Amino acid sequence: MSQRQSAGLKDIKQLKLISVAFKEASLDSPSFRASVNYFQTKVEAFESWIERTVNFVDNQFADSYDEFRRTKEALINQLLPSPVMLSNGFVSNQGFTPLLVDNFNKDYRQFVEKLLCMLLGDGSSYSASLLELMTGAIEPYKQKRMNFDYYQTKYDTLVGRFHSVVPTSNITIDPKSLYEDATQLFEVRKSYLQASLDLVAAMSVMELSMDKFLIEIIGVLKSKNKFDVAENGTIIDLTPQIDSYLVDHQKWVKKAIESARTLESDMERAKARIIEYSVKKMAPSNDIKDYNTKEIDPKKLIKRVPKQYAHPPEKAGWLYMKTNVGRPSREIWVRRWCFVQNSVFGMFLLSPSKTYVEETGKFGVSLISVRYLQFDDRCFTFEVKIEASKATNDSRNNKTEDISIILQAEDLHELTSWLSIFSHSKAYLSTLNKNSFEFKTSSRVFAPEFSEFASSTITSVDQILSVPDSETKQLLSYLKSGLLEKDDIDIDDEKITKLHMAVTPLTTKMTQPAVLSHLYVKNTWLPSAVVANIWGTTNWNDYSLIEDYQKTPDNVLSKEITTYKNPTALHYPSYYSPNLKLEDIQFKSIFFSIDQVLLTLPNELLLLKFTGFWRPNRKQEFSATYYVTNEHIFGYLNFMGFVSLTKMKLSDIVSIEIDKTSQNTLKIYDVTGSHLSIDVYFSDIRVTAASLQFLLENKAAKEPKKEEDLLEKLKQIEIQFKEKTKKEILKRNQTLVTANTNEIIEAENLPLSHNTFWRISDNGAKLLARRKRFQMKYSVTYTADYDIASKALTHVLFGDQSDAFPFCFLLAQKDSKYNMNWYWKEEKSEDGAIQMVRRVHFQINLIDNFLENNKRGRTTESSEAVVIQRMTKVVENRYYEIDQDPSLIKFPFCRPLQVKVKYIITEPYDPEHEVASKLRMATNRSQLHILYRFQYVHFKSGKPVKFVTPWEKFMKNLVLKYSVNEFILFKKVIKYYLERIGKHGKILKAIKMCGMLGVSNNSILEGSKEESEENSKDKDDGKNRSKNRSKKYDIQYSIYTFMIIMMELTLYRFVNLILILVRLMVNFFSLLGKGIANINITLVVGLLVSILVNMFLSGKSSVSYWSVKRAEKIFEDHLSGKDMHIMQRAISIDEIDLLTKEVALEDNNLAFEKFKQRDSDKDYQYRDTRQELAIRRNELLVELKILQNMERELVHGDYRKFLLQEIDKCNVISQEMTGLWLNDTKLQKYCINCNDELDRLSSLLL
Repeated sequence: MSQRQSAGLKDIKQLKLISVAFKEASLDSPSFRASVNYFQTKVEAFESWIERTVNFVDNQFADSYDEFRRTKEALINQLLPSPVMLSNGFVSNQGFTPLLVDNFNKDYRQFVEKLLCMLLGDGSSYSASLLELMTGAIEPYKQKRMNFDYYQTKYDTLVGRFHSVVPTSNITIDPKSLYEDATQLFEVRKSYLQASLDLVAAMSVMELSMDKFLIEIIGVLKSKNKFDVAENGTIIDLTPQIDSYLVDHQKWVKKAIESARTLESDMERAKARIIEYSVKKMAPSNDIKDYNTKEIDPKKLIKRVPKQYAHPPEKAGWLYMKTNVGRPSREIWVRRWCFVQNSVFGMFLLSPSKTYVEETGKFGVSLISVRYLQFDDRCFTFEVKIEASKATNDSRNNKTEDISIILQAEDLHELTSWLSIFSHSKAYLSTLNKNSFEFKTSSRVFAPEFSEFASSTITSVDQILSVPDSETKQLLSYLKSGLLEKDDIDIDDEKITKLHMAVTPLTTKMTQPAVLSHLYVKNTWLPSAVVANIWGTTNWNDYSLIEDYQKTPDNVLSKEITTYKNPTALHYPSYYSPNLKLEDIQFKSIFFSIDQVLLTLPNELLLLKFTGFWRPNRKQEFSATYYVTNEHIFGYLNFMGFVSLTKMKLSDIVSIEIDKTSQNTLKIYDVTGSHLSIDVYFSDIRVTAASLQFLLENKAAKEPKKEEDLLEKLKQIEIQFKEKTKKEILKRNQTLVTANTNEIIEAENLPLSHNTFWRISDNGAKLLARRKRFQMKYSVTYTADYDIASKALTHVLFGDQSDAFPFCFLLAQKDSKYNMNWYWKEEKSEDGAIQMVRRVHFQINLIDNFLENNKRGRTTESSEAVVIQRMTKVVENRYYEIDQDPSLIKFPFCRPLQVKVKYIITEPYDPEHEVASKLRMATNRSQLHILYRFQYVHFKSGKPVKFVTPWEKFMKNLVLKYSVNEFILFKKVIKYYLERIGKHGKILKAIKMCGMLGVSNNSILEGSKEESEENSKDKDDGKNRSKNRSKKYDIQYSIYTFMIIMMELTLYRFVNLILILVRLMVNFFSLLGKGIANINITLVVGLLVSILVNMFLSGKSSVSYWSVKRAEKIFEDHLSGKDMHIMQRAISIDEIDLLTKEVALEDNNLAFEKFKQRDSDKDYQYRDTRQELAIRRNELLVELKILQNMERELVHGDYRKFLLQEIDKCNVISQEMTGLWLNDTKLQKYCINCNDELDRLSSLLL
């Protein structure tokens, strides 16, 4: 089973699949029976088609084809006169004209034969595909169907027999007999359940096999539609339009087959779980008392009412209903699927054709009373009495009549459950507000909503329960009145299937009308046959994707039920296309119809739909359809019987990109960096990616576009990419023809698209020329390229939350508390154009920022400054131009230097981004141009100075030189933000991180009167410096400040020179190391290892050499008598122990204590004697050790010989007497012991 999915991509990746078909099969619901029966009708129709096709080919086509061939030959022979007729003086060109006619007849006949082959196709391949379908899918399905029919018939028979047991007043039914019948029914039901699940799996396999068969047949027919010109090797495709959609279908089928294999184990596990759960639930009671109908106490049939309810009580299942049929009337019992849900009671039943689900009217539980019928003619029966006369909205003709229904449960447990559910529902209603919608619903009567789904059974009770009223609608008549004006369709069972309809979780004969009925359904509060024909009878409300805040609040629920005065519940705007209407209906019927607590469907219009394979991991892929609105991306997965609904908020997604490693893979990234991979089919992935990215950016915009504008933009995207695709195909075909004919086409004769050059759009050329003109006027231009869209880069630098300004100003104090940016506001320029203007406040630092890596942050005599920035021109996603009002800088002995800065952010001009350029959509590249203009001006007039002094020229060059430092600050800031933004979703992340370009109300922005005056002053100062420049400069350097800067720069240069010298030395050694490193690394490693080994070996040899040398010297000295030392070994016994043990035998010996207290100088008298004794003792011990070793060697030799003989015997027995060896464990243990002893003895010898 599944969970609700509406969170991030990580949660979507962990979703679980649900199997609606398996669930309905386990319940044996009417939806399940209708779906399998309808599928059987399709299989029978397909078999009839095969039979008709085979008969046509065998009986009609063969003869007609032979006749056609003969006619064709006669026609070819009659096209031109015979070459024989033309010969012998009948034509002037006697040598070549007859030969021309003869050659033409031969070649034309060959051409016609090729055309016939294309028409006929490959019969063997066609037959092979059909045979594979028959043996691989149809026959297994038919076997499963036969098994299903057998157990269904057997189960229905036993159920009818079990329920038809009639107790009488004289004869009591034996409880044991009822128990045995229930047990037998249980065993048959288990087999029926297994057969039902097997049939569902076989249906899924056959559906996929049908896709594979159709694709193979079309491929066979298509393969013959290529004409091969033998003379020049050219291959001409006569039906190229087929490839445009056939290739995607072929890839989809191939991927679907691979994906189906990965789901086989999941299907088996799902079947096993459902069987286990269902068997436990439907197992009969083992208590014999439960089958004794005479001892049933009506007072104990209703279970205890719970103290509180989390949701309304509900129940559904099969019950037998007592009714009458025919004339004269006869009593019968029929099965009906009854339900109590949302405080209403109703029934579902199979249509007379058993291919779709019908419904009766629905009745509020407040109108219903139930009682157990203890003395009825059947067991476990109860009466449901509907007091229709008390209904508050009953508009039927017989509204004053009450309705009595006799129902029969299967056993005592079911009887108790049904009686309790009505009691609990009433208890639940007593806890509700009496003005609430649900409470009022419980006292109303609801006729079938659509007559097409109303019960058409002719039994008396069914007719009473299904009486229509004034609100019952004729669905097919509404559809015929103009659903889609541009679609020439007739709404009937045959032609409606030609519409492009999505596959629903369950399919019955009336599924497509049920989907279309949502045009006229205002809510999904009541269970209905419409939902039963789409989702089944199970309440899937827990899997709804509608969040609580989207549902109707309680104060709205208190209103009266809205009547259907207007037949159309969904109102589409005039700009909404017919195709989108159909898609939107399907979208809402799939995602919202299962939520049965809705009074109105969410007002989200479908904008885009695409199909693909969702890849949660490397091993699994699932076919899914995605529906996109302006708020969400809804994912509908329905593959091999498994269904899943997912929802992603566009606000949680930051980027949608095409995978560079795969041409048809789309990757959806969220804020955390997680991504969702989707392989897109049946649509241009470039169109899908561009459309989704546009919707994401629109969602993040401050003023998102309306749905009409969105649809128009999406249409333009599709048109532009179609034109690009046509150009690509044309270029590819021209290149192919040129290559096949080996023609050399000169470059000047080809269109621009074939050359190195490409056409820039008019707007792009104008913007490029505009930027070039500015570059000519300004003193210097710095340019940098970035892998981010121009719009995102603009937000990085000029967003409300960005810290780029004033940090990027060279003369700004970076950590000042006075640094701040104001919001943008609208102003009119002198020519009447609207500009976006903002002010940037910052504290000036005149000294420290000239030195690199200076962090002192001293405060100079300058205080604060204000810079006004104006956004003068914006072309969305293409071009952003921001002017910075001129600033005056005063240097010693110089006239004022005017500094003007312009920022231009633009997209690079690339033919790959031609469509994006036309549509003004963002790309992944941008260029930043910072233009500086430095010129000296007259202080009073503000006019440029024509002649400058050498000192002024020097200072201007100095300023020009240090302007690059400011550009470096820009690059650092942009790099910082790009690292934080990451590789994906750069536009949305830049907007979220750096803020929008907020436009504030002037009154709010200006605030106080003083601030307004200051704004006015700054504005005047920026517009016309000449009028308000009498007493101050923006930035002024005194002689003292200038001297400090020059001294620090000189000192900095000197220290820098020293550091450069040090760096040169370091670089020299580094280059030397790199030069060595450039040598073959293997050779260098080998040399190092060789050196270390040689050093080690030389050390070894040196030690050995000098050791031998020293030994020889000692030996020679000993022989020559030079060495007078004698080496002796002495073994001594501790003196104290000797005296303790030999002299004094008592512990407390006073004489010995006195002896030990003697002067230590007298101890030497024993030294020589004891030394001699020790040497003698050593000699004796050595001799003793030699004797001991001799004895051990003698014994070891005999023992080793014995062990070897025993081991040899063990090996002989293990190889030649295997039985004895395997049975005698003692012998094995003995042999193992011998081996262990031999190993131990060998170690001792070593």
